[in-house]
Amino acid sequence: MKSYFTFLSRNKVYAAIEMLGLALAFGFIIILAAYARTEFGVGTKQPLSKQLYAIGQENSFGMTLGTAEEFFPSIPEIKSWTRIAYLEDKDITIGDNYYSVKAVAVDSNFLQLFDYRLTGCNKNRILTSADEILISENFAKKAFAGEDPIGRTITQKDKNYTIAGIIEDFGPCDVFNYCDVFMCMSVMEGIVSKMDQFGSTQTFVTLADGATPDSIALKLLDKYCGYWDFYKRDASQGDLFYGSSLTRLDNIYFSGFESWGDIRVGKKKTVEILLVVALVLLVSAIFNYINLTVAQAGKRAKEMATRRLMGESQMGIMHRYIRESFVFTFGCFALGCVLAYCLKPLMNELLTTDIQLQVDCTSAILALMLICIISLISGTLPALISSRFKPIDVVKGSFRFRNKMVFSRVFIVCQNVISTVLIAVALTMAIQMRHLVNLPCGYNNENLIELYTYTLGFPDMDAPNELAKRLRSLPCVEEVGRYIHNPFNCSHNGLEENEKTSWISLSSLDSTSFKLLGFKVVEQYSAPLNGTCWFTEDAKKRYGITEQNRDLGCMSEGVPEYQCCGIIADYRSRDALTTPVDDSHNVVMIKNDLCAGLLIKVTGSQENATR
Repeated sequence: MKSYFTFLSRNKVYAAIEMLGLALAFGFIIILAAYARTEFGVGTKQPLSKQLYAIGQENSFGMTLGTAEEFFPSIPEIKSWTRIAYLEDKDITIGDNYYSVKAVAVDSNFLQLFDYRLTGCNKNRILTSADEILISENFAKKAFAGEDPIGRTITQKDKNYTIAGIIEDFGPCDVFNYCDVFMCMSVMEGIVSKMDQFGSTQTFVTLADGATPDSIALKLLDKYCGYWDFYKRDASQGDLFYGSSLTRLDNIYFSGFESWGDIRVGKKKTVEILLVVALVLLVSAIFNYINLTVAQAGKRAKEMATRRLMGESQMGIMHRYIRESFVFTFGCFALGCVLAYCLKPLMNELLTTDIQLQVDCTSAILALMLICIISLISGTLPALISSRFKPIDVVKGSFRFRNKMVFSRVFIVCQNVISTVLIAVALTMAIQMRHLVNLPCGYNNENLIELYTYTLGFPDMDAPNELAKRLRSLPCVEEVGRYIHNPFNCSHNGLEENEKTSWISLSSLDSTSFKLLGFKVVEQYSAPLNGTCWFTEDAKKRYGITEQNRDLGCMSEGVPEYQCCGIIADYRSRDALTTPVDDSHNVVMIKNDLCAGLLIKVTGSQENATR
């Protein structure tokens, strides 16, 4: 082994190239494997991960707040159930300190079905009073700095809540998004209608022995269709509300379903692609390591020939190369672990996750197997080359004519092919990303900042108006508009026509926001008064809009649901990655009397203005 280290010290560039390349490959494969392990572990850590099912429509999670209470009593196969509902971000005060927190509402039996650590109260029956709340461990540390928060008071909108307990944080392996505050489910009754607003509440059930999720889904579908006259059994008529599903907890994350608020969903294809990339990087690094080792085999030929002359066998030479390769690979792996730890914050930000770099028996065994396999391959091939050098040929120097082996050529070709493919994929991805970033959206989005104000007290306008007034006084602010839904986060409203449903992608803006976004007006039929709509050219064609025929939808107190005041050029709603709903068309409604957010036009640096 001493001779090997001497050889490395005399070939520093060779050693540095090998170590850096292999260590980087190890670093990336460690962190991407940990990422994949974290992603595939979502929903699997709960004791009832194979007994709990989330109910929903055919391709989405969540139903209404009252779904369980209305339908479950008549389905004896549903053994137990609990709910969790996402609440808008809450502004709370603790003493003189203000906090913006993520909040959810849960049933009192939530911790009977989900196993989370709880201190301060009995986990079998939580939040029995609407005046009690639970806080997460992370928020307890942040807000109380080591003090006992149990019994302390939190104020939200002039209402006081008592902290009854501290609950374990939702982590990267949970299907729920992180939240700070847990409130009683009864608070939802004053926010949403019990049998309206689909997706607002996530309901989980356990089934009796012998019951299957498919059979329960069919029974629920019968009840849905019998209760709501607009609910359909399938999507054949283009409706929004259709179908029924029960999805097991450990299958939720990669189900491909849509989710709003509480439930986390991921893309399995993305994880698989990143794993393939990591393996390709590792294979490329191994090829590089073997290629350089083979290329340097000639320099050690005299040493190996001398060992052969001194009685060492060919098998002994092979074992020597494998041992040396194991030591080198192990060192590169250790350096790769350090690199993975250093890269973790960056990868967390890029992948919007929290990668868990865990060291346990399984990961240690897999790592050792990987090191042994690489060492065996990387050590055996140079040993085979060295075994072809006869000691007498080395003494004569004739080994140089036999050093042009096919191994080097094969590895060089393979490495070049891999490198070319990786470069081509990287360039393609960069061009595609640039295309998506620069893709025209049909309206102005430069120097605009979106500020969500719903939590200031929707539908009250006093607080948003005062905030807008103060913002206009800032030197970096040119103008401030209001919106309920903007083009990059619009709503979908169904429009019934001849027993077929089409969809209005509705943006609700005030006149100022409409001007700030710079929509191109093609035709104008009337003044854009409050409640009137601008239809796009595509929507005009779809609904046959003319100056004489410009009313759509149901009549309410003699006023049509959509009254067209003019036509604007087509634009793209939501982001570039969103696939539009079939038969959906963009419409902008002028709403000057409500506000859920502010659209701020700034001058100069947008980053400085945000600060």
